[in-house]
Amino acid sequence: MSVTRSNLVQAYDGEYYRCLTGPYRKYEDANQVARYASKFLGIDVFVREGQIVKQTSSKLNSSAQSKQRAIPSNETVEPIITNRTTIGDLSYFIPVFHGNSFSFYHEKDKSWNRFTYSEAVSACESLNAKLVNKDDLERLSKHESLETWPQILPYWIEGGYVRNFKGEEYSSTKNSKLYLRCRQPLNI
Repeated sequence: MSVTRSNLVQAYDGEYYRCLTGPYRKYEDANQVARYASKFLGIDVFVREGQIVKQTSSKLNSSAQSKQRAIPSNETVEPIITNRTTIGDLSYFIPVFHGNSFSFYHEKDKSWNRFTYSEAVSACESLNAKLVNKDDLERLSKHESLETWPQILPYWIEGGYVRNFKGEEYSSTKNSKLYLRCRQPLNI
């Protein structure tokens, strides 16, 4: 298999570009491209295996289409709660859902989910929590455990805004896949 720079495609995702390549029929081919990109282009690379989805001929009615969930229900996918932090009367945490329908980004030797805005809201709500807001993110940015949290991508915050821990706000589409952090009152 011949691998060149022209095999790599950049996809615009909000304010960032992601390098995409594939699909490949063989895992070995995907790994070869990953090694090339890592060695010659000097970028961090991971290989994600996707499932082949076959289109069915059955049609969904419009009411069934509008009832689709942004994330699978709690009964089918139980998240791992990471980086739980308590400040005042609020608990902050990052849920990590595992399964084929979730996007991941590898940072700080861990895999972190990336969500669209609606998926982020649904993920927090499925855990009786809400997305953090601007003030929450500012409080968290001063916390001693900040260095253990993913920070390469910005976070969704309440209202569909996008911020990082430095307080910088980004413009983004609601379909951008970014990090999330949930907040929950301690009395729940």
